[in-house]
Amino acid sequence: MATFRYPVILEKGQRNYGVYAPDLPGCISTGYTPEGSLRNMRESLHMHLETMLEDGDVIPPASSVDQVAFDPRTETVHELEVEVQDGTHSYRAS
Repeated sequence: MATFRYPVILEKGQRNYGVYAPDLPGCISTGYTPEGSLRNMRESLHMHLETMLEDGDVIPPASSVDQVAFDPRTETVHELEVEVQDGTHSYRAS
């Protein structure tokens, strides 16, 4: 198992919440509540990293939470941790 921790940004929309990982373009999720959105994002993060490992992609290093730019009026920063089965695939941080 490989453990990864990435910062994510939670933003309030008109009818729901969106979440994205600035270090992993395309890794996004939504939900009706902040808690549900972050739970959904944890699953998205897991699937995104798992697919990257399966494809042999380089896993980018995670930014620290205090390095992430966000709009404090509408967004909050959270750190999510996921464990990914790396099987026979290697993973690297660049």
